[in-house]
Formats: sequence, C-alpha cells, structure tokens
Amino acid sequence: MLVIVGHGPSILSGRGSVIDSRMVVRLKAGLTKGQEPQHFGTRTDYICARSPMYRQEGIPFWHFQEDKPEEPECRWLQYYRQFKPKYWKPSAGLCAVFMAKDLLDPKEIGVIGFDRVLYQDDNISYKWNHPKPQPFPWFHDQRAEYECIHSLGIQIIDLAREHAQVSGL
Repeated sequence: MLVIVGHGPSILSGRGSVIDSRMVVRLKAGLTKGQEPQHFGTRTDYICARSPMYRQEGIPFWHFQEDKPEEPECRWLQYYRQFKPKYWKPSAGLCAVFMAKDLLDPKEIGVIGFDRVLYQDDNISYKWNHPKPQPFPWFHDQRAEYECIHSLGIQIIDLAREHAQVSGL
C-alpha cells in the first residue's frame, strides 16, 4: 500500500508508525519543523506539488504541471472537470493521487489528513496546525473531489480510522 499524507486534522491520530511502514508521498513542503513523528511519521519517499519551489534535494519530486497541454496532468484536469467542480483546481492531495496512479499504479492507497476529500459533508475541518475546529474556507470542491477519488478504481483507505476502508473496487 502507498500512503499519501495530507494536511487535515486527522493526521494528529498517532499513526506515525503506520505511515512509516509503507512507501510515503508527502505534499508540498513535506515534513516540516513541529510535526511530531508519533503523528506524522518520519519517512518520505516522494514529494508532490504544483510548484517546483517545493523540490527538496535527495527526494524524488512529482510536479503536477497543469499548465502544459503535453503533460499527462492536463488529462487529469479534464477528468476532474467531468465532476463539475465549483472550483477548477483540485487539491494537492487529489493531484498526488493522480500522479501516483500514473507513476506507480497502486491497487490501494492509504490516506491520512484527507478529511475534506474523504468526507464530503465535513465543512469544519481545518489544517492540522490550526488551534481548534471552526468553519474553515477550502478553495476546492469537496463533493467533486470525493466523487473523483472514489471513481479511480483504487481502494482508498482512511489510515486515521484504524482499519477503515472508504472505497474499494
């Protein structure tokens, strides 16, 4: 199983050892100061982001380049748009799932910190480092992301909820 680590509050679930037991994709800046290993783990096999500014020495970088028609990422944007999102831009987490499907073709992906992608009715989740739950603006379409991630033919497992399976084949 591949693990993709997002930024939602479910990352604070004490599952760092579970994260570290698999191949790990982190978003944007990857591991940063203040992220406790008991929650975040310590392993990073890949980093995925839209901007090359997040590239780090010695870690393979997946650059989701949505602005180049010849890149496969444009195909994913077209695929995403079939779900009629209110906002055209998919989240970094969903982009990492697209990249993983193209580059590694996993049968299952464990995700953590994907609160708003996995649970489309969640409108109070926040980033892991916000002090308390509150309505938090999110400039991605939860419903479209939820439908899209569940349409890919990959088993998606919510690692924050032990043994919880969100979608499957």
